[in-house]
Amino acid sequence: HLTGDGSLRLAQQRWQEITERIPAREIAEFLRHYLNSTRPFVRQERVYKTIRADVTKPQDVFRLLDELNRAALLNEALEDPTHSLWDEIADAKKPVRHLKLYGVVQYRPLAFAVWRSLHRDDVARVLRVCDVISFRYNMISQRNTNKLEEVYNDVAVAVHKGTLKTAVEIQNALQAVYVSDDEFKEAFAKRSLPTGGRKTRLLRYMLCALEKQEYNVDYDWENTPATIEHVLPESLTAEWLQDFPNDLHERYVSRLGNYLLLESKLNSKDAANKPLPEKLPVYHQSQYPTTKQLSAADWTPQTIDGRQAHMAKLATAIWRI
Repeated sequence: HLTGDGSLRLAQQRWQEITERIPAREIAEFLRHYLNSTRPFVRQERVYKTIRADVTKPQDVFRLLDELNRAALLNEALEDPTHSLWDEIADAKKPVRHLKLYGVVQYRPLAFAVWRSLHRDDVARVLRVCDVISFRYNMISQRNTNKLEEVYNDVAVAVHKGTLKTAVEIQNALQAVYVSDDEFKEAFAKRSLPTGGRKTRLLRYMLCALEKQEYNVDYDWENTPATIEHVLPESLTAEWLQDFPNDLHERYVSRLGNYLLLESKLNSKDAANKPLPEKLPVYHQSQYPTTKQLSAADWTPQTIDGRQAHMAKLATAIWRI
């Protein structure tokens, strides 16, 4: 669609600016998210056909490149909570940090539409809504993401067309994917999450949030020196086998109710795989209130269920809009 070396060079320069912000392996997904912020749902295999159908004149090329460049800046910032963009929208830093931790991207078309069309304060408010929805829907309830993508697409298109003009209107339009308190509480009370990699960071984030809710102590989950302690240990000893034969151990060892925050020096040295009566004096040396005050007489499946039900009530008050 471009004629003349000057136009072609300029287009190549604009495209290079975009690809400097977006890694090559993520370009196709980025383009799909952009398209889904402007029109009814486009699947990955239709992305390039859709763009070719849209771009019929030289001015279309530069209009698209300008829009993609703006979207690429936001996309880059959504991948980095320390990005300079968030210095201008300070309230967005926390939800961006959380969304990055969750590893979710379904909300991106909506973020692009809000970024283009609404006030910067609305960007922060909408990202906060997406944070809570993602935690309830993806992280805890583990519901199918197809509906989530469709709803985000519908709302993004409504923002793009000017039908939805405020963060409150957007929040109301997202109610279809906001997991209800009752469903969230029930899912949280049964959720298992094994440790390792990003899941360990997610667990630290969740346990720090629960500490703040119950004891008003605010730990930074990224910088606190906590490890994730399994009260029921990953490696069974004879004492633990009495209450947790192999099938029960497998079901309960990764339950949220089995986890505590514990300083690494206490965890590696003294807690390990010992029975509960030997672990409790170690826990009572911890700075983390939940760990320090743990006083269970025994640790059984019923103990874990009861503790996790309590955590679920706290969680329902934390992650809500």
